Amino acid sequence: MLNTLVSTITYNGNDATTTFDYPFKIWAASEIELWITDAAGAETEVTTNFTLAGVGDETGGTVTYPTSGDPLPTGHKLTLRRVLEISQGFFDAVNNQAFHAETLESAIDKTVAQIQQVKADVDLGLRGSLASGIDPELPLPQAGKVLAWNATEDGIVNLAASGVVAEGSIGTTELGDDAVTGVKIAAAVAGDGLGRDVSDNFEVNVDDSTIEIATDILQVKDAGVTLAKLNADVVGRLIDVQVFTTDGTWTKPSGCTNVEAWVIGGGGGGGFAATAGRNASGGGGGGGTYEHITAGLGATETITIGAAGIGGIGVSSVQATAGGNSSFGSHSTANGGTAGISNSQAAAGVIGGTASGGDINITGGWSGPGIDDGTQGHGGYGGSPSFEHGHGGAGGNARSSDVAGEDATGYGGGGGGAVSIPSAAQVDGGAGTPGIIIVKSYS
Repeated sequence: MLNTLVSTITYNGNDATTTFDYPFKIWAASEIELWITDAAGAETEVTTNFTLAGVGDETGGTVTYPTSGDPLPTGHKLTLRRVLEISQGFFDAVNNQAFHAETLESAIDKTVAQIQQVKADVDLGLRGSLASGIDPELPLPQAGKVLAWNATEDGIVNLAASGVVAEGSIGTTELGDDAVTGVKIAAAVAGDGLGRDVSDNFEVNVDDSTIEIATDILQVKDAGVTLAKLNADVVGRLIDVQVFTTDGTWTKPSGCTNVEAWVIGGGGGGGFAATAGRNASGGGGGGGTYEHITAGLGATETITIGAAGIGGIGVSSVQATAGGNSSFGSHSTANGGTAGISNSQAAAGVIGGTASGGDINITGGWSGPGIDDGTQGHGGYGGSPSFEHGHGGAGGNARSSDVAGEDATGYGGGGGGAVSIPSAAQVDGGAGTPGIIIVKSYS
């Protein structure tokens, strides 16, 4: 006896299950259909790669799918559906022959199964409520018309398609002067775009903030639009500045697409003087480079800052040192200034550091030479760095005393040279200053 109302069952895929129960009777293998519905809703009938068990069993059986290949994936569905031929080809009663109750019951079961099949199809269609009293008959098709309820709301008619407007199809020719008013536009909801307020003024909603058009005036309501929101999508705006005076790592800010990088090397140290009538030249200024980088930026870039050159030490005759090199990743390098020449009767000025890799590469300033004009000695001034981020130290200047070179100031300046005139005092050169890197990031 057919004792179930089920004639269709659907399973969700899980990337693992391959055996599925069907809880209804079928009399032949041809009386079951398999349908796959993918994640996009497209349906495909399965006609191969599956096996059946339980054909003829009163309580149904199982389907194995697939017999080869991957199991039904997550997001897909498998529908098992009983489908009978709508005919009476399974029972033929003949007068005066034996009457078998089981044969009759099987025939009745099949008839009920056919009714269940038709009902399942009908349930998928559109239906009116019992109390609607509508006429479900559809009118004959007419080109350019759409189906709609009639004026008495009890039947369906063809309606001119002018009442339905495709997205983006309204232009100035479709709108008459003053045709669209605030009353005709739905009330504004935060984030929904164009709407109207309680006074029927137009509103444009941005997140939880509102720009209102009222009496031909554009105004921001409730101070809701902040500078951050206005800047959010502006291309080319400055979003970050990082200044490095010691070694470190530059990290690319969120939203950064390009940077400007200024790199300056360390200034050289000034030379010492340790003998009467001797002088020294100042240290050279650090080189500098500027680069606008639009491609090849890493998520991080290594920062190297050139060390300050050490001034020469007169008492121990330790020579001055050059400034260190600064670099921004592998993009650009600014070399340190040359060390000043020590303890000379006429110490020549020295060149500043060179630079490479940038769009603009500038050699640091030359230092001043040491001078002895017979009556007065001068230590050379330190070289100035490129881009004016510092100053070289002043050289010693003496008529009747011994004077050390002055230290540089800022970043990338060379130290001043020393001078020893009357007493052969051992005097030191000035120290240079370290380099610097400035990185500006833009959206």
